[in-house]
Amino acid sequence: MKLELNEQETQTLIEMLTMSGYILTQASDNAISKAENMHELIQKIYQQAQSSSMPESFDQDDATDMIFPNADIMSGSEDSPLYLLKSYNEYAAADVLSQQLSLRDASEKHGMPQPSESGEFDPAFIDTFIARQNDYLDEFSQNGFNNVKVSRIQLS
Repeated sequence: MKLELNEQETQTLIEMLTMSGYILTQASDNAISKAENMHELIQKIYQQAQSSSMPESFDQDDATDMIFPNADIMSGSEDSPLYLLKSYNEYAAADVLSQQLSLRDASEKHGMPQPSESGEFDPAFIDTFIARQNDYLDEFSQNGFNNVKVSRIQLS
C-alpha cells in the first residue's frame, strides 16, 4: 500500500498515531504483544514522516533509539494531541467513575443485583443505577472533579 499525503495530512496522521500510541501504552497485559506490533508500525511511520516532510518535528530518545513528535506537534492549540488526550482522560474517568458510584448507590438501595431466570435484572435497580449515573455525569460535566472527595481508600 502506498499513501501520498500532503504536509497537513502527514501532520494529522502523526497526531492520530501519537494519540493511538498513548492509548496503546495504557493497554492491558493481554494486549501487550499487539501493542508492541502497533508501536513498531508507528515508529516506521514517524521515521518516514521525519525523512520526507517533517525533519524538525521529532525528538529522539537515546535510551530506546525511538523518535517521538516534539512539543511543537504535541501542544499549543485546543486541537493538539495533548489537549485532546486530556479531554479524553477526563471523559473516560467521568464515565468509569459515574458507573462505579452508580453501582454502589443502587446496590446500597436495592442490594447487589441478581439476574432473574430470564437473565434480566431488577428494573428498580436499573432505574436507580441510570438515574444516579445521569446525576453523576451532570455533576462532572458542570464541575469536573472539583467536588470529588475521597473519604476512604480500601485496598485488597
